Amino acid sequence: MKPDDVAGVSKLQSRLDFSGWNEEQWLRCLGENYRCWVVDRQQALAAYCAFLILPDEAELLALGVCPQQQGQGLAQALLKSALILLPPSTNRCLLEVRRSNLPAINLYRKLDFREIATRRDYYPAAGGGREDAVVMELDLANN
Repeated sequence: MKPDDVAGVSKLQSRLDFSGWNEEQWLRCLGENYRCWVVDRQQALAAYCAFLILPDEAELLALGVCPQQQGQGLAQALLKSALILLPPSTNRCLLEVRRSNLPAINLYRKLDFREIATRRDYYPAAGGGREDAVVMELDLANN
C-alpha cells in the first residue's frame, strides 16, 4: 500500500464497515510497525489488508474485499500471501472479528486460525448497540 492508495482504501472500508478508519488512520498504518497491502484488478482497488507488527507477533487489523469481487477467493489469497510476507520472527498472528461476520470467521478457520477469546461489546453495531468480537490466533511458529 502506498499513500496514493489510502483514499480508496478508506472509502472501500467505509462501504464494508460503518466504523471504518479515516484516511489519517490509514496513513499511520504506512508507518514502520505496520505492513499493508492492496490488490488492484482491472485498474481498480479490489482488496486490502493491514497488520500491526510486533517483535514476535502480528495482528491483522483490517481485511476487506470490494463487494463486486467477493466470493472469488480474493480475501483468502491476499491473507495467505500477506502471512508469508510477515517478518520471519513472527510466531503468531492475532485478529478480532465481529461475531456476526460468519464468512470471515469461516475463512480464518479455513486458514487454521482458532478462537481463543471473546471481547464483549467490542464493536459498535447498527442502531447504537454493541457487538462481541471473536479473538482468533494462528500459530505461525509451527506451521
